[in-house]
Amino acid sequence: MSQNLERARWLASVERFSEALPFLQRHLAEDPNDWAAHCLFSSCLLALDRFNPAEESALEAIQLAPDEALPHWCMARVKLRRGQLKEAEAAASESIRLDPDDVDYYALAASIQFQRQNWKQCLKLANSGLVCDAEDTDCLNLRAQALVQLGQRAEAAATMQSALARDPENAHTHANRGWGLLHEGKPREAITHFREALRLDPESEWARRGIVEALKAQNLVYRLMLGWFLWMSRLPRQVQWGIILGGVFGMDMLDSLGRGQPALVPLILPIKIAYIIFACLTWLAVPLFNLLLWLNPLGRHALSRDEWHGAAWFGAFMGTGLLLVVTGFAMGLDAPVLVGFALGLATFPLSVIRRCEPGWPRWLMGGITATVVGCGIVVGARSLGLLPQGWTQQAMTLFRFAMLATVILGNTLPAYRRRV
Repeated sequence: MSQNLERARWLASVERFSEALPFLQRHLAEDPNDWAAHCLFSSCLLALDRFNPAEESALEAIQLAPDEALPHWCMARVKLRRGQLKEAEAAASESIRLDPDDVDYYALAASIQFQRQNWKQCLKLANSGLVCDAEDTDCLNLRAQALVQLGQRAEAAATMQSALARDPENAHTHANRGWGLLHEGKPREAITHFREALRLDPESEWARRGIVEALKAQNLVYRLMLGWFLWMSRLPRQVQWGIILGGVFGMDMLDSLGRGQPALVPLILPIKIAYIIFACLTWLAVPLFNLLLWLNPLGRHALSRDEWHGAAWFGAFMGTGLLLVVTGFAMGLDAPVLVGFALGLATFPLSVIRRCEPGWPRWLMGGITATVVGCGIVVGARSLGLLPQGWTQQAMTLFRFAMLATVILGNTLPAYRRRV
């Protein structure tokens, strides 16, 4: 082994990846056919979020050694980080085919299936990895996560306890145990594990998100909503859409039934009110309780920058809207009431903005939010006689399109991940 390669491997082992790169470059200049060095080069570049050269290095290693498993594993890691899950799955499967006895390959393949929300396949791969190494923490964590999503909470808890007994200082295991407890409706116990995870790894986003949800879940209303969110997250995407559309069509059927049989209206009305309240909470519970957490001197430090800004904007819209509605009723004016209601309705697309990827998804939801507010201002101005009558009809048409876009995009854009 050359001194350059030996030095690079040591630097990579202590996570000094940028310092390892020059030594690897010098080694590869001397021995450009060293496929293992290309794999190490790819891993260092990936750790530095340099995705294009990382993929090029992994591809070079595959071309040099197509029958070795490690280059395909490196390619799978790059594809996973880029959000190219189908390509990542294919590369990971190839690494397992070439070397079916390496637990790391199963762990990566299982994590890809977890990202694809294929819980059964994730569990199968994690179990296969544990056959290779029964104490592998990554496979134990992935097994527990898959079991939680499949509703097998007792078995998941036993797996987590086993993993913690083997490695009590593993931050990811503590975070996973915390999420498992959230699924069980035990936020206080979950906070203990999230705090331990953050003590071991202050940069753990998985644990930070968990402690935010656990803090909010101490409120009964949010705990019930969180239970709904977690239950929905375990369902396939098609089933989620079926439930959403089923609720909408169900309300239409109840409206038709009420028009046909007026005697049933007293029974239908409470169902409709309950559904409307529930539907509003599914949209607004997160920003509303983030706002309450933001107002708490201790809780606000757990919020991310996006959550902090989202809570502040939500509070501004709701506060201003409520003030306008109260002022309008007090003064007998329609304009402030109409604008106030528009600001309240604009909180629906507003609540989605910070859950979307930066870039065009956020700008699109921001544009929809501005459209809803703008339509309210136009209708309010028309009520004061400041605009022609035709403007009201056009504004209402645009408003309906904006709210329809909110329902469709609000349920799809947060799941979009840009390929990098």
